[in-house]
Amino acid sequence: IKQKGQRTLALAIVLALIASAFGIWFASRLNSSIAAIARAADKLGHGGLESEVIRTNFVEFKQISDELGNAANALQQSRNALLAQNAELEKRVHERTSDLEHQTEQALQAAHAKAAFLATMSHEIRTPMNGVIGMTDLLSGTSLTPAQRDYVDTIRSSGDALLTIINDILDFSKIESGKMTLECEPFSLQQMIEDCIALLASAANQKKIELLYEFDPDVPKFILGDVTRVRQIVLNLLSNAVKFTERGEVIVQVSKAGNDAFDSDLNME
Repeated sequence: IKQKGQRTLALAIVLALIASAFGIWFASRLNSSIAAIARAADKLGHGGLESEVIRTNFVEFKQISDELGNAANALQQSRNALLAQNAELEKRVHERTSDLEHQTEQALQAAHAKAAFLATMSHEIRTPMNGVIGMTDLLSGTSLTPAQRDYVDTIRSSGDALLTIINDILDFSKIESGKMTLECEPFSLQQMIEDCIALLASAANQKKIELLYEFDPDVPKFILGDVTRVRQIVLNLLSNAVKFTERGEVIVQVSKAGNDAFDSDLNME
């Protein structure tokens, strides 16, 4: 009985050792499969889209491995499609940029051509206009009746106004080409204002508005400046004054504001 008990105990010990060895082996295989699944998931989470074959005898882990592989393949296909779309978009942006640069160059060329055309036409028109104004000056020096002299003066003033418009067109072309300059020549401010009033006299008479001007005694007879620009300013101010005055008179008051500046005010009464 004692020997039989010893054999039973020995058998139990052997079985326990075998079970322990099997448990260790099973746990090792299980840990290895779990570690492989964890590595594959971590790699997929960090952008590694290459599918990895996980060797395991566990059906559940095999299914997880297959699902991770399918997800990696799907993400790889999505990445390839996105890269293709990005390349196509960059191509279109490049083509559009090239088209815009070409259109911009054409627009600049057209602007330069327009400026050159305006400069040429303004010069060609200004030359005969100067001739008309010169002949008007010669005509005013001949024997004329008061009515004829008034007509000649109106022609001269109108010619000067038209020449101013032509000069404005020429200035526009100069501004576009960056070559705009202001003249600095002596001119009679009083004569310039009288010419402006003469040009607007007809419009003022139609509205029964009287155009007047007043000069302070200390205002010099001649000043230095760009007579064309000053005339344009005064004409615009007078034209607006006549336009928005219903009755009464429009007075141009000129006074000395400083050593080299003058102040012109329009009063509507």
